[in-house]
Amino acid sequence: MRKTLLAFCAAVTLLAVTPPAFTQEPASLPKVKLRPYHPAPHGITRETIRGLIARTMRARALGQRIAVDPVQIPHWFFDVISSRDGGEYIGVMVGGNALIAGASPSSVPVQIVPVIVNTVTLGTAVDPFTGAITPAPDGPGNGTVFDPTLPDAGCLTAPNDKPVRLFKKSPLFHAANFNFGGTGVGFTQYADAVQRASFWDKINRDTYHVLLNPVTKLAPITLNLPAPAGGTGGLALDLPTLSPGACGRLGIVDVNLIDTFVASLLATAGTLPGVNPGTFPIFMFYNTAFSIGDPTNLLNCCAGGFHNAVNVGTAGSPVFQTYAVVGFDATGAFGVALTDTAIASHEVAEWMNDPLGTNLSPAWGNVGPVQGCQDILEVADPLAGFEAPRIFMPNGFTYHLQEIAFFSWFFGPINGDPSRSDSRAGSPTMAPSWPTPVRSAPRDVPSPRSSSITLPSGRRLSRPSRRARVTLEAGRRAGAYSPHLSSQGGTTWPSHRRPASPTSTAGSCPRPRCSSPTATGASTAATAAST
Repeated sequence: MRKTLLAFCAAVTLLAVTPPAFTQEPASLPKVKLRPYHPAPHGITRETIRGLIARTMRARALGQRIAVDPVQIPHWFFDVISSRDGGEYIGVMVGGNALIAGASPSSVPVQIVPVIVNTVTLGTAVDPFTGAITPAPDGPGNGTVFDPTLPDAGCLTAPNDKPVRLFKKSPLFHAANFNFGGTGVGFTQYADAVQRASFWDKINRDTYHVLLNPVTKLAPITLNLPAPAGGTGGLALDLPTLSPGACGRLGIVDVNLIDTFVASLLATAGTLPGVNPGTFPIFMFYNTAFSIGDPTNLLNCCAGGFHNAVNVGTAGSPVFQTYAVVGFDATGAFGVALTDTAIASHEVAEWMNDPLGTNLSPAWGNVGPVQGCQDILEVADPLAGFEAPRIFMPNGFTYHLQEIAFFSWFFGPINGDPSRSDSRAGSPTMAPSWPTPVRSAPRDVPSPRSSSITLPSGRRLSRPSRRARVTLEAGRRAGAYSPHLSSQGGTTWPSHRRPASPTSTAGSCPRPRCSSPTATGASTAATAAST
Protein backbone atom coordinates (compact mmCIF):
# COMPACT_ATOMS: atom_id res chain seq x y z
CA MET A 1 0.00 0.00 0.00
CA ARG A 2 1.55 3.19 -1.04
CA LYS A 3 0.41 6.33 0.62
CA THR A 4 0.65 8.97 -2.02
CA LEU A 5 1.09 12.39 -0.60
CA LEU A 6 -0.23 15.23 -2.63
CA ALA A 7 2.52 16.80 -4.68
CA PHE A 8 2.24 20.10 -6.42
CA CYS A 9 4.60 22.19 -8.47
CA ALA A 10 3.14 25.42 -7.14
CA ALA A 11 5.57 27.75 -5.42
CA VAL A 12 4.92 29.91 -2.41
CA THR A 13 6.59 33.23 -1.85
CA LEU A 14 5.72 34.87 1.46
CA LEU A 15 7.11 37.90 3.22
CA ALA A 16 8.80 37.36 6.55
CA VAL A 17 9.49 39.91 9.20
CA THR A 18 11.54 39.58 12.32
CA PRO A 19 9.85 39.82 15.71
CA PRO A 20 8.47 43.25 16.66
CA ALA A 21 11.54 44.10 18.74
CA PHE A 22 13.42 44.59 15.48
CA THR A 23 12.65 47.03 12.70
CA GLN A 24 14.12 45.41 9.60
CA GLU A 25 12.47 45.42 6.19
CA PRO A 26 10.52 42.27 5.25
CA ALA A 27 12.62 39.66 3.44
CA SER A 28 11.45 37.22 0.80
CA LEU A 29 11.23 33.62 1.92
CA PRO A 30 12.61 30.72 -0.10
CA LYS A 31 10.13 29.22 -2.52
CA VAL A 32 8.44 26.12 -1.14
CA LYS A 33 7.28 23.22 -3.29
CA LEU A 34 4.68 20.68 -2.29
CA ARG A 35 6.26 17.49 -3.54
CA PRO A 36 5.55 13.77 -3.96
CA TYR A 37 5.92 11.56 -0.94
CA HIS A 38 5.19 7.84 -0.70
CA PRO A 39 5.57 6.46 2.84
CA ALA A 40 5.55 2.77 3.71
CA PRO A 41 2.26 0.90 4.20
CA HIS A 42 0.90 -0.18 7.56
CA GLY A 43 0.98 -3.77 8.73
CA ILE A 44 2.18 -5.31 5.47
CA THR A 45 4.78 -4.68 2.76
CA ARG A 46 4.08 -3.50 -0.76
CA GLU A 47 5.65 -6.64 -2.18
CA THR A 48 3.36 -8.84 -0.09
CA ILE A 49 0.33 -6.89 -1.29
CA ARG A 50 1.33 -7.29 -4.94
CA GLY A 51 1.80 -11.02 -4.46
CA LEU A 52 -1.61 -11.23 -2.77
CA ILE A 53 -3.25 -9.39 -5.69
CA ALA A 54 -1.66 -11.79 -8.18
CA ARG A 55 -2.85 -14.84 -6.21
CA THR A 56 -6.36 -13.40 -5.87
CA MET A 57 -6.56 -12.73 -9.61
CA ARG A 58 -5.37 -16.27 -10.35
CA ALA A 59 -7.89 -17.81 -7.96
CA ARG A 60 -10.78 -15.90 -9.50
CA ALA A 61 -9.68 -16.84 -13.00
CA LEU A 62 -9.81 -20.50 -11.95
CA GLY A 63 -13.19 -20.06 -10.29
CA GLN A 64 -11.83 -20.78 -6.84
CA ARG A 65 -13.57 -19.50 -3.74
CA ILE A 66 -11.75 -16.86 -1.68
CA ALA A 67 -12.39 -17.28 2.04
CA VAL A 68 -11.72 -13.63 2.97
CA ASP A 69 -11.51 -11.00 0.26
CA PRO A 70 -8.58 -8.70 1.11
CA VAL A 71 -10.21 -5.81 -0.79
CA GLN A 72 -13.79 -5.23 0.33
CA ILE A 73 -14.69 -2.02 -1.49
CA PRO A 74 -16.11 -2.57 -5.01
CA HIS A 75 -13.09 -3.26 -7.20
CA TRP A 76 -11.76 -4.88 -10.34
CA PHE A 77 -8.38 -6.13 -11.50
CA PHE A 78 -6.53 -5.25 -14.68
CA ASP A 79 -3.75 -7.13 -16.49
CA VAL A 80 -2.12 -4.91 -19.11
CA ILE A 81 0.68 -5.36 -21.63
CA SER A 82 1.83 -1.80 -22.21
CA SER A 83 2.83 -0.46 -25.59
CA ARG A 84 5.14 1.93 -23.72
CA ASP A 85 7.71 -0.71 -22.78
CA GLY A 86 6.18 -4.09 -23.63
CA GLY A 87 5.89 -5.00 -19.94
CA GLU A 88 2.94 -6.67 -18.25
CA TYR A 89 1.27 -4.81 -15.38
CA ILE A 90 -1.44 -5.94 -13.00
CA GLY A 91 -3.37 -3.87 -10.51
CA VAL A 92 -6.61 -3.15 -8.75
CA MET A 93 -9.04 -0.24 -9.23
CA VAL A 94 -12.20 0.93 -7.47
CA GLY A 95 -15.61 0.28 -9.02
CA GLY A 96 -16.90 -2.03 -11.71
CA ASN A 97 -14.81 -3.30 -14.59
CA ALA A 98 -14.24 -0.33 -16.88
CA LEU A 99 -12.95 -2.54 -19.70
CA ILE A 100 -16.24 -4.43 -20.04
CA ALA A 101 -19.01 -2.46 -21.73
CA GLY A 102 -21.71 -4.09 -19.64
CA ALA A 103 -20.20 -3.04 -16.31
CA SER A 104 -22.88 -1.98 -13.86
CA PRO A 105 -22.72 1.13 -11.65
CA SER A 106 -21.09 0.86 -8.24
CA SER A 107 -20.86 3.03 -5.16
CA VAL A 108 -18.61 3.27 -2.13
CA PRO A 109 -19.88 4.64 1.20
CA VAL A 110 -17.80 7.58 2.45
CA GLN A 111 -17.28 8.94 5.94
CA ILE A 112 -15.93 12.47 6.28
CA VAL A 113 -13.92 12.66 9.50
CA PRO A 114 -13.17 16.29 10.50
CA VAL A 115 -9.91 16.57 12.43
CA ILE A 116 -9.48 19.47 14.87
CA VAL A 117 -5.81 20.38 15.32
CA ASN A 118 -4.67 22.29 18.40
CA THR A 119 -1.15 23.76 18.36
CA VAL A 120 0.75 25.51 21.14
CA THR A 121 3.68 26.96 19.17
CA LEU A 122 3.47 29.99 16.89
CA GLY A 123 6.08 30.66 14.22
CA THR A 124 6.54 34.40 13.70
CA ALA A 125 9.67 34.63 11.54
CA VAL A 126 11.43 32.52 8.91
CA ASP A 127 15.07 32.66 7.87
CA PRO A 128 14.97 33.35 4.10
CA PHE A 129 18.14 31.34 3.52
CA THR A 130 17.86 28.27 5.75
CA GLY A 131 14.05 28.10 6.08
CA ALA A 132 14.30 27.87 9.89
CA ILE A 133 11.09 29.01 11.59
CA THR A 134 11.51 31.13 14.73
CA PRO A 135 8.87 30.48 17.40
CA ALA A 136 7.41 33.33 19.43
CA PRO A 137 8.15 33.41 23.14
CA ASP A 138 5.72 31.36 25.18
CA GLY A 139 2.49 33.22 25.69
CA PRO A 140 -1.30 32.81 25.81
CA GLY A 141 -1.72 34.05 22.22
CA ASN A 142 0.40 31.32 20.69
CA GLY A 143 -2.21 28.58 20.78
CA THR A 144 -4.13 28.02 17.55
CA VAL A 145 -7.18 25.88 16.79
CA PHE A 146 -7.69 24.63 13.23
CA ASP A 147 -11.30 23.44 13.31
CA PRO A 148 -13.10 22.49 10.08
CA THR A 149 -16.45 22.31 11.86
CA LEU A 150 -16.57 25.99 12.93
CA PRO A 151 -17.30 29.06 10.79
CA ASP A 152 -14.20 30.97 9.70
CA ALA A 153 -15.08 34.60 9.01
CA GLY A 154 -11.45 35.44 8.29
CA CYS A 155 -10.92 33.23 5.25
CA LEU A 156 -14.48 32.37 4.16
CA THR A 157 -17.70 34.28 3.63
CA ALA A 158 -21.12 33.44 5.10
CA PRO A 159 -23.17 31.42 4.43
CA ASN A 160 -20.31 29.34 3.01
CA ASP A 161 -18.01 29.88 5.98
CA LYS A 162 -18.04 26.40 7.54
CA PRO A 163 -15.28 24.28 5.91
CA VAL A 164 -16.70 20.79 6.51
CA ARG A 165 -20.10 21.79 5.16
CA LEU A 166 -18.45 23.29 2.08
CA PHE A 167 -16.47 20.10 1.60
CA LYS A 168 -19.53 17.86 1.82
CA LYS A 169 -21.41 19.97 -0.75
CA SER A 170 -18.54 19.91 -3.24
CA PRO A 171 -18.56 18.27 -6.71
CA LEU A 172 -16.57 15.42 -5.20
CA PHE A 173 -19.82 14.21 -3.60
CA HIS A 174 -22.55 16.06 -5.54
CA ALA A 175 -23.28 15.95 -9.25
CA ALA A 176 -22.22 18.62 -11.71
CA ASN A 177 -22.35 18.69 -15.49
CA PHE A 178 -18.91 17.75 -16.78
CA ASN A 179 -17.91 18.37 -20.39
CA PHE A 180 -14.49 17.25 -21.62
CA GLY A 181 -13.36 18.56 -24.98
CA GLY A 182 -16.90 19.16 -26.19
CA THR A 183 -18.22 15.79 -25.03
CA GLY A 184 -20.55 15.63 -22.05
CA VAL A 185 -19.48 12.72 -19.87
CA GLY A 186 -22.40 13.05 -17.49
CA PHE A 187 -24.07 14.91 -14.67
CA THR A 188 -22.10 13.24 -11.94
CA GLN A 189 -19.33 13.52 -9.35
CA TYR A 190 -15.87 14.65 -10.44
CA ALA A 191 -13.94 11.41 -9.85
CA ASP A 192 -16.64 9.43 -11.64
CA ALA A 193 -16.52 11.84 -14.58
CA VAL A 194 -12.76 11.31 -14.76
CA GLN A 195 -13.12 7.51 -14.79
CA ARG A 196 -15.83 7.63 -17.44
CA ALA A 197 -13.69 9.87 -19.66
CA SER A 198 -10.57 7.78 -19.09
CA PHE A 199 -12.29 4.60 -20.35
CA TRP A 200 -14.80 6.35 -22.64
CA ASP A 201 -14.45 3.89 -25.54
CA LYS A 202 -14.87 0.78 -23.36
CA ILE A 203 -17.60 1.54 -20.82
CA ASN A 204 -21.33 1.37 -21.21
CA ARG A 205 -21.89 5.12 -21.17
CA ASP A 206 -25.50 4.74 -20.06
CA THR A 207 -24.78 2.67 -16.98
CA TYR A 208 -21.14 2.86 -15.88
CA HIS A 209 -20.48 4.94 -12.75
CA VAL A 210 -18.22 4.82 -9.70
CA LEU A 211 -19.93 6.98 -7.10
CA LEU A 212 -19.07 8.06 -3.58
CA ASN A 213 -22.37 7.40 -1.87
CA PRO A 214 -23.76 7.68 0.74
CA VAL A 215 -21.64 10.40 2.34
CA THR A 216 -21.75 10.68 6.14
CA LYS A 217 -20.07 13.26 8.34
CA LEU A 218 -18.75 11.76 11.56
CA ALA A 219 -18.10 13.53 14.84
CA PRO A 220 -14.80 15.42 14.81
CA ILE A 221 -11.57 13.93 16.14
CA THR A 222 -9.24 16.21 18.11
CA LEU A 223 -5.46 16.12 17.80
CA ASN A 224 -3.56 18.04 20.47
CA LEU A 225 -0.08 18.68 19.12
CA PRO A 226 2.94 18.98 21.36
CA ALA A 227 5.47 21.73 20.78
CA PRO A 228 7.81 20.68 17.98
CA ALA A 229 10.86 18.81 19.22
CA GLY A 230 13.19 16.23 17.77
CA GLY A 231 11.92 16.76 14.23
CA THR A 232 8.28 16.01 14.98
CA GLY A 233 5.18 17.74 16.40
CA GLY A 234 3.71 20.80 14.77
CA LEU A 235 3.12 24.52 14.93
CA ALA A 236 1.08 27.34 13.49
CA LEU A 237 2.77 29.72 11.06
CA ASP A 238 1.58 33.29 11.62
CA LEU A 239 0.84 34.15 8.00
CA PRO A 240 -0.88 37.49 8.76
CA THR A 241 2.40 38.65 10.35
CA LEU A 242 4.68 37.10 7.77
CA SER A 243 2.58 38.14 4.80
CA PRO A 244 0.35 41.13 5.57
CA GLY A 245 -3.08 40.58 4.11
CA ALA A 246 -3.15 36.82 4.67
CA CYS A 247 -6.50 35.73 6.10
CA GLY A 248 -5.29 33.28 8.75
CA ARG A 249 -2.60 31.07 10.20
CA LEU A 250 -1.30 27.90 8.55
CA GLY A 251 -0.78 24.70 10.52
CA ILE A 252 2.37 22.70 9.73
CA VAL A 253 2.40 19.19 11.17
CA ASP A 254 4.92 16.37 10.83
CA VAL A 255 3.44 13.94 8.30
CA ASN A 256 4.74 10.88 10.15
CA LEU A 257 2.83 11.97 13.24
CA ILE A 258 -0.35 12.30 11.16
CA ASP A 259 0.30 8.96 9.49
CA THR A 260 0.62 7.18 12.82
CA PHE A 261 -2.37 9.01 14.29
CA VAL A 262 -4.77 8.07 11.48
CA ALA A 263 -3.54 4.48 11.19
CA SER A 264 -4.01 3.93 14.92
CA LEU A 265 -7.61 5.17 14.69
CA LEU A 266 -8.39 2.79 11.85
CA ALA A 267 -6.65 -0.16 13.47
CA THR A 268 -8.86 0.12 16.56
CA ALA A 269 -12.28 -1.37 15.80
CA GLY A 270 -15.25 0.77 16.82
CA THR A 271 -13.33 4.05 17.12
CA LEU A 272 -15.01 5.52 14.06
CA PRO A 273 -18.70 4.52 13.74
CA GLY A 274 -19.56 2.89 10.45
CA VAL A 275 -15.99 2.79 9.14
CA ASN A 276 -15.05 -0.64 7.85
CA PRO A 277 -13.03 -2.13 4.97
CA GLY A 278 -16.04 -1.69 2.68
CA THR A 279 -16.09 2.10 3.18
CA PHE A 280 -13.78 5.00 2.34
CA PRO A 281 -13.07 7.37 5.27
CA ILE A 282 -11.64 10.78 4.38
CA PHE A 283 -9.85 12.63 7.18
CA MET A 284 -10.33 16.35 6.59
CA PHE A 285 -7.89 18.95 7.97
CA TYR A 286 -8.43 22.70 7.68
CA ASN A 287 -5.68 25.19 6.76
CA THR A 288 -3.13 22.53 7.69
CA ALA A 289 -0.29 21.04 5.64
CA PHE A 290 2.14 18.25 6.44
CA SER A 291 5.89 18.69 6.68
CA ILE A 292 8.14 16.01 5.23
CA GLY A 293 10.63 16.25 8.04
CA ASP A 294 11.13 18.77 10.84
CA PRO A 295 8.07 21.08 10.93
CA THR A 296 10.22 23.95 12.22
CA ASN A 297 11.90 24.32 8.82
CA LEU A 298 9.84 25.76 5.99
CA LEU A 299 11.95 23.96 3.40
CA ASN A 300 10.34 20.73 4.61
CA CYS A 301 6.87 22.07 3.85
CA CYS A 302 4.74 20.40 2.62
CA ALA A 303 2.40 17.68 1.49
CA GLY A 304 -1.26 18.52 1.16
CA GLY A 305 -2.70 15.04 1.68
CA PHE A 306 -2.26 11.36 0.96
CA HIS A 307 -4.15 8.13 0.39
CA ASN A 308 -3.28 4.77 1.84
CA ALA A 309 -4.52 1.47 3.19
CA VAL A 310 -3.84 -0.29 6.46
CA ASN A 311 -4.08 -4.02 7.13
CA VAL A 312 -6.86 -4.48 9.67
CA GLY A 313 -6.86 -8.25 9.23
CA THR A 314 -4.08 -10.62 10.17
CA ALA A 315 -0.69 -11.37 8.68
CA GLY A 316 -2.03 -14.65 7.30
CA SER A 317 -5.35 -13.23 6.12
CA PRO A 318 -4.93 -9.52 5.31
CA VAL A 319 -7.91 -7.19 4.91
CA PHE A 320 -7.32 -3.63 3.75
CA GLN A 321 -8.93 -0.47 5.04
CA THR A 322 -8.39 2.26 2.46
CA TYR A 323 -8.53 5.92 3.41
CA ALA A 324 -7.38 9.42 2.52
CA VAL A 325 -6.06 12.40 4.44
CA VAL A 326 -6.74 15.76 2.80
CA GLY A 327 -6.21 19.39 3.58
CA PHE A 328 -8.88 21.99 2.81
CA ASP A 329 -6.95 25.23 2.40
CA ALA A 330 -8.62 28.63 2.52
CA THR A 331 -5.53 30.74 3.23
CA GLY A 332 -4.31 30.70 -0.37
CA ALA A 333 -0.77 30.20 0.95
CA PHE A 334 0.01 27.71 -1.82
CA GLY A 335 -1.84 29.58 -4.55
CA VAL A 336 -5.47 29.88 -5.54
CA ALA A 337 -5.29 26.70 -7.63
CA LEU A 338 -4.66 24.66 -4.48
CA THR A 339 -7.52 25.97 -2.37
CA ASP A 340 -10.65 24.23 -1.01
CA THR A 341 -11.21 20.85 -2.77
CA ALA A 342 -8.19 20.86 -5.12
CA ILE A 343 -6.16 18.67 -2.76
CA ALA A 344 -9.05 16.28 -2.14
CA SER A 345 -9.74 15.93 -5.87
CA HIS A 346 -6.11 14.85 -6.31
CA GLU A 347 -6.29 12.20 -3.59
CA VAL A 348 -9.75 10.83 -4.42
CA ALA A 349 -8.81 10.35 -8.08
CA GLU A 350 -5.59 8.57 -7.13
CA TRP A 351 -7.38 6.37 -4.59
CA MET A 352 -9.95 5.38 -7.23
CA ASN A 353 -7.18 4.31 -9.65
CA ASP A 354 -4.85 2.80 -7.06
CA PRO A 355 -6.66 2.17 -3.77
CA LEU A 356 -3.84 0.14 -2.20
CA GLY A 357 -1.04 2.32 -3.51
CA THR A 358 0.68 -0.65 -5.17
CA ASN A 359 -0.23 -0.38 -8.87
CA LEU A 360 2.87 -0.15 -11.06
CA SER A 361 3.25 1.41 -14.51
CA PRO A 362 6.00 1.95 -17.10
CA ALA A 363 8.64 4.33 -15.78
CA TRP A 364 7.78 8.01 -16.15
CA GLY A 365 8.92 11.26 -14.63
CA ASN A 366 10.46 14.71 -15.04
CA VAL A 367 6.99 16.09 -15.54
CA GLY A 368 5.00 18.37 -13.24
CA PRO A 369 6.49 18.19 -9.75
CA VAL A 370 7.97 14.72 -10.31
CA GLN A 371 11.74 14.85 -10.59
CA GLY A 372 13.51 11.75 -11.82
CA CYS A 373 11.73 8.49 -12.64
CA GLN A 374 8.97 6.65 -10.83
CA ASP A 375 6.95 3.60 -11.82
CA ILE A 376 3.69 4.03 -9.93
CA LEU A 377 0.16 4.61 -11.22
CA GLU A 378 -0.52 7.94 -9.53
CA VAL A 379 -2.88 9.66 -11.95
CA ALA A 380 -2.76 13.10 -10.34
CA ASP A 381 1.00 13.48 -9.95
CA PRO A 382 1.83 14.38 -13.59
CA LEU A 383 -0.53 17.37 -13.43
CA ALA A 384 -0.25 18.21 -9.73
CA GLY A 385 -0.92 21.88 -9.15
CA PHE A 386 -2.64 22.41 -12.51
CA GLU A 387 -6.14 23.67 -11.99
CA ALA A 388 -9.16 22.44 -13.92
CA PRO A 389 -11.83 25.06 -14.74
CA ARG A 390 -13.74 25.88 -11.58
CA ILE A 391 -17.16 24.50 -10.70
CA PHE A 392 -19.95 26.75 -9.43
CA MET A 393 -22.30 24.69 -7.26
CA PRO A 394 -25.90 25.38 -6.15
CA ASN A 395 -24.70 26.52 -2.72
CA GLY A 396 -23.16 29.57 -4.42
CA PHE A 397 -19.55 28.50 -3.89
CA THR A 398 -17.01 28.09 -6.68
CA TYR A 399 -14.84 25.00 -6.18
CA HIS A 400 -11.30 24.26 -7.34
CA LEU A 401 -10.38 20.88 -8.83
CA GLN A 402 -7.15 19.46 -10.19
CA GLU A 403 -6.43 18.12 -13.68
CA ILE A 404 -5.99 14.32 -13.83
CA ALA A 405 -4.10 12.13 -16.34
CA PHE A 406 -5.87 9.23 -18.05
CA PHE A 407 -5.00 5.53 -17.71
CA SER A 408 -3.75 5.51 -21.30
CA TRP A 409 -1.17 8.21 -20.56
CA PHE A 410 0.69 5.66 -18.45
CA PHE A 411 0.17 2.44 -20.42
CA GLY A 412 -0.45 3.51 -24.02
CA PRO A 413 -3.46 4.46 -26.13
CA ILE A 414 -6.78 2.71 -25.77
CA ASN A 415 -8.75 1.71 -28.88
CA GLY A 416 -6.33 3.50 -31.18
CA ASP A 417 -7.45 6.94 -30.05
CA PRO A 418 -4.32 9.07 -30.41
CA SER A 419 -6.03 12.13 -29.02
CA ARG A 420 -6.45 10.42 -25.65
CA SER A 421 -3.11 8.75 -25.20
CA ASP A 422 -1.61 11.91 -23.73
CA SER A 423 -4.82 13.07 -22.17
CA ARG A 424 -5.72 14.64 -18.92
CA ALA A 425 -9.09 14.17 -17.36
CA GLY A 426 -9.87 17.54 -15.87
CA SER A 427 -11.25 20.69 -17.38
CA PRO A 428 -14.93 20.40 -16.52
CA THR A 429 -17.37 23.23 -17.04
CA MET A 430 -20.81 23.93 -15.63
CA ALA A 431 -21.82 27.20 -17.21
CA PRO A 432 -22.61 27.20 -20.96
CA SER A 433 -21.31 30.76 -21.13
CA TRP A 434 -17.82 29.64 -20.20
CA PRO A 435 -15.43 28.89 -23.07
CA THR A 436 -15.07 25.17 -23.74
CA PRO A 437 -11.95 24.05 -21.89
CA VAL A 438 -8.97 23.08 -24.00
CA ARG A 439 -9.15 19.34 -23.51
CA SER A 440 -8.27 16.02 -24.92
CA ALA A 441 -11.37 14.81 -26.74
CA PRO A 442 -12.83 11.31 -26.57
CA ARG A 443 -12.64 9.42 -29.83
CA ASP A 444 -16.08 10.21 -31.21
CA VAL A 445 -15.77 13.98 -30.78
CA PRO A 446 -15.20 15.74 -34.11
CA SER A 447 -12.47 18.34 -34.09
CA PRO A 448 -10.79 20.58 -36.64
CA ARG A 449 -7.70 18.34 -36.60
CA SER A 450 -9.34 14.93 -36.52
CA SER A 451 -9.21 14.46 -40.28
CA SER A 452 -5.40 14.49 -40.15
CA ILE A 453 -5.23 11.64 -37.64
CA THR A 454 -4.59 8.14 -38.95
CA LEU A 455 -5.76 5.55 -36.46
CA PRO A 456 -3.65 2.38 -36.40
CA SER A 457 -5.47 -0.88 -36.95
CA GLY A 458 -5.54 -3.09 -33.90
CA ARG A 459 -4.57 -6.70 -33.59
CA ARG A 460 -5.25 -9.24 -30.87
CA LEU A 461 -2.27 -10.57 -29.00
CA SER A 462 -2.05 -14.33 -28.97
CA ARG A 463 -1.11 -15.14 -25.40
CA PRO A 464 -2.12 -18.33 -23.56
CA SER A 465 -4.49 -17.47 -20.74
CA ARG A 466 -7.52 -18.89 -19.02
CA ARG A 467 -9.12 -15.46 -19.14
CA ALA A 468 -10.61 -13.66 -22.08
CA ARG A 469 -8.37 -10.78 -23.09
CA VAL A 470 -9.76 -7.46 -24.18
CA THR A 471 -7.76 -6.03 -27.04
CA LEU A 472 -6.68 -2.45 -26.80
CA GLU A 473 -5.21 -0.85 -29.85
CA ALA A 474 -1.67 -0.24 -30.92
CA GLY A 475 0.61 2.65 -30.20
CA ARG A 476 0.06 5.85 -32.12
CA ARG A 477 1.94 7.07 -35.14
CA ALA A 478 4.51 9.59 -33.99
CA GLY A 479 3.42 13.11 -34.81
CA ALA A 480 -0.06 12.09 -35.98
CA TYR A 481 -2.02 12.91 -32.88
CA SER A 482 -3.56 15.90 -31.18
CA PRO A 483 -3.28 15.45 -27.42
CA HIS A 484 -5.28 18.51 -26.44
CA LEU A 485 -8.21 19.35 -28.69
CA SER A 486 -10.89 21.97 -28.30
CA SER A 487 -14.22 22.25 -30.03
CA GLN A 488 -13.41 25.92 -30.45
CA GLY A 489 -10.76 25.91 -33.14
CA GLY A 490 -8.52 23.11 -31.93
CA THR A 491 -6.48 25.35 -29.66
CA THR A 492 -3.90 23.53 -27.55
CA TRP A 493 -2.78 24.11 -23.99
CA PRO A 494 0.56 25.91 -23.62
CA SER A 495 3.36 23.36 -23.46
CA HIS A 496 3.86 23.84 -19.73
CA ARG A 497 0.23 22.93 -19.01
CA ARG A 498 0.20 19.42 -20.46
CA PRO A 499 1.93 16.27 -19.23
CA ALA A 500 4.75 15.05 -21.41
CA SER A 501 4.32 11.71 -23.13
CA PRO A 502 6.30 8.89 -21.54
CA THR A 503 8.98 7.46 -23.80
CA SER A 504 8.62 3.90 -25.03
CA THR A 505 12.24 3.01 -24.26
CA ALA A 506 12.43 0.44 -21.49
CA GLY A 507 14.21 1.60 -18.37
CA SER A 508 13.92 5.30 -19.12
CA CYS A 509 11.46 8.06 -18.42
CA PRO A 510 10.64 11.26 -20.26
CA ARG A 511 12.49 14.53 -20.18
CA PRO A 512 10.32 17.52 -19.26
CA ARG A 513 7.75 18.37 -21.93
CA CYS A 514 9.10 15.83 -24.39
CA SER A 515 7.37 15.06 -27.67
CA SER A 516 5.21 12.04 -28.47
CA PRO A 517 6.62 8.60 -27.67
CA THR A 518 8.19 6.56 -30.41
CA ALA A 519 5.64 4.22 -31.96
CA THR A 520 6.52 0.64 -31.11
CA GLY A 521 3.95 -1.12 -33.27
CA ALA A 522 3.09 -3.34 -30.32
CA SER A 523 -0.51 -3.64 -29.27
CA THR A 524 -1.65 -2.91 -25.77
CA ALA A 525 -3.76 -5.77 -24.45
CA ALA A 526 -5.63 -6.02 -21.18
CA THR A 527 -7.33 -8.64 -19.09
CA ALA A 528 -9.79 -7.65 -16.41
CA ALA A 529 -11.68 -9.48 -13.71
CA SER A 530 -14.27 -7.73 -11.60
CA THR A 531 -16.08 -8.52 -8.41
